[in-house]
Amino acid sequence: MRRGGLRQHVRAAAVFPTRLRFEDFIYRLWVQQDGVAAAHVDAAQNHTKSNYMRNPPAAEIFNEELANLLKRKIKASLTRLDELTIGFDYEGEVSAQDAQEILDKIVALHRRAVGAAAGASTPARAEALRLFAANLEKAFYGFEPDFFQQNLLRIVDDVISVIKGSIELWPSLVEICYFHKSRKGLPQIRVKNQKK
Repeated sequence: MRRGGLRQHVRAAAVFPTRLRFEDFIYRLWVQQDGVAAAHVDAAQNHTKSNYMRNPPAAEIFNEELANLLKRKIKASLTRLDELTIGFDYEGEVSAQDAQEILDKIVALHRRAVGAAAGASTPARAEALRLFAANLEKAFYGFEPDFFQQNLLRIVDDVISVIKGSIELWPSLVEICYFHKSRKGLPQIRVKNQKK
């Protein structure tokens, strides 16, 4: 909340339509400015999505590594924090070193999975670990540095374009809402759920 500001309950970042789960990172950067206060409330989430609709663990690890890379790059290039948005200079570059650091970590995880499969106590456990290791290799483009970097660069470029586009649009959306609210209020619909 901005103390003394016009927009006391405005969240600073829109939800970005990406498959990565780090929308709140932009908000966490935004609240670090002077005159803005935020509070964290403990919450529990219950995900009931069926397993067949979930990504394999290797794909989730890929997404997590990608999100972590973007967080580091965005935070390191932060240029502006203002009442409604942030600005950053990162344009989506992915160096060979960036890609190699991720691959080194994942190759070590792959080795651990293969080693654990060799010493597994049951055949089912060994098979699950071998499958995980194989999926890691697929998700990270066979651990081939150039191919991995090229694909990482393509994905990062797409995500950064979406984030920057959303950030540019967000202040206009907030202004439209405030203008509309001051004229006649925002639309409200009473939900008429049938009670049992």
